[in-house]
Amino acid sequence: MTAEAPLVTRLAAALFGFALTGAAGALLLPVAASAHPHVLIDAIASIVFDADGSVVAIDHRWTFDEGFSAYATQGLDADGNGVLDSAELAELAQINVESLVDYGYFTVVAATDNVLTDDALDSVAFGAPQDYHLESDGEKLTLFYRLPLAEPLAVPQGGAVIVDVFDFEYFIAFTLIGETPVTLAEAPAGCTVSVDRPEQLDDAFAAILAMIPADGELSQEQMNLAAGLSNRARVRCGG
Repeated sequence: MTAEAPLVTRLAAALFGFALTGAAGALLLPVAASAHPHVLIDAIASIVFDADGSVVAIDHRWTFDEGFSAYATQGLDADGNGVLDSAELAELAQINVESLVDYGYFTVVAATDNVLTDDALDSVAFGAPQDYHLESDGEKLTLFYRLPLAEPLAVPQGGAVIVDVFDFEYFIAFTLIGETPVTLAEAPAGCTVSVDRPEQLDDAFAAILAMIPADGELSQEQMNLAAGLSNRARVRCGG
């Protein structure tokens, strides 16, 4: 087993639900051997409310980079027409969402009285993903799924509901894209959302993160830097 194999295994477990070995694992070794991060995801999210004004789900849309998408879809074009349809991608979509549970869906949702907190927060529990499917535009895969909260979460008066989307180990780099990457669905009047995006890494910090070892174990310094790369949305209601 090569030094990079743990990274390959982690990626496969998180997004495919199984460990890659032999030729399959070797195909991903060039990705695993490169500096962190190893997979790039462009993300959009919608925070869903119920009739009582509580947050009940996050609708995720994740678009994977071209290299990872090409790897993930090998052999899936069953009819050989050069187009991946929903049926051909259905099994992979199911594996994706079922496997992500072990990584907390790379999502943190929490209520706080401190609207401006930058602290790491413990997430509420989630239910099983719903309405999931994959789409391919011929170059990139996009995963759509609804992540329900186990229990409705009220927005504290004078506080906020925080939604973070990122990988604590910086194996996967999430980027919130567009002018409004996080929106509110069926929110009560007076609710707003703001988004804090991570600052661009300077060369020195990027070099520190690039030194994350092949076993994925981060030093405290690397953990602190990775935590600062989270995409944080803050939902406030009622002023």
